[in-house]
Amino acid sequence: MSIAEILDQNSNNSSALRARHFELAEKYQRACELWKEAGEKNIQNGLQLEARNSFDRALALISRLPDNDDIKLLEIHLRNAIAIAIASTLGYANDSIKPHNEKALRLCEQLDNPPELYAVFWSIALTQVVRADHYEGLGTPKTLVEMGDKNKD
Repeated sequence: MSIAEILDQNSNNSSALRARHFELAEKYQRACELWKEAGEKNIQNGLQLEARNSFDRALALISRLPDNDDIKLLEIHLRNAIAIAIASTLGYANDSIKPHNEKALRLCEQLDNPPELYAVFWSIALTQVVRADHYEGLGTPKTLVEMGDKNKD
């Protein structure tokens, strides 16, 4: 049994510690999941910079995972989480949010528009409003309303 597996048996060990050991053991899927968990715990504790670092670590491991729908969904969640962490620390107008939104949108299109698409469009809309990207942002609210109508939401 590896150190990572021993540490993982006790959920009292920090997610980041367990993630690091799974990463060292080259068990990237579990490491990615644990980095995401660490980021979520950091957000809950108001530690936005630490959260962003954890999400960035998870995202860096995505390329080492198989290309399938579950991994694409995980990447969408990570990119949304990173966008929120960036917005919380640097503001919604920060240039580094847009690439995460664009990549998440492309992944949603590849997955035939999963429920996560609404969160992606919401992040895009907020960024466009704050950045005063009026021309670019004209279609986004319309898309959000259409999605809500379609889903009776």
